[in-house]
Amino acid sequence: MNDFQIEFMQHLSLIQERNVQIALSKHSNIENLEDILYETTFDLITDILTLADGYDSSFKYKIKILNEDNKNIKEDPFIEFHDQVEKHLKYRG
Repeated sequence: MNDFQIEFMQHLSLIQERNVQIALSKHSNIENLEDILYETTFDLITDILTLADGYDSSFKYKIKILNEDNKNIKEDPFIEFHDQVEKHLKYRG
């Protein structure tokens, strides 16, 4: 793995750990596991998309996501992925 790949995977690990710890602190009594899982995965996916959109200041690299035609999937039309999460993912908090 190159330096970027290593740092990217380490950063994803930090995002995962942060989301697990937040979920644990918010849900000491598990009444509805389904709600907890939707909330936790919603938060996790939002954090990853925020990273992909370039708004995670603790990650020094910018990420470009290309499709199989080598086109940037954030352009044409321009999109901020983390702004679209609420429209498409379930959240039960």
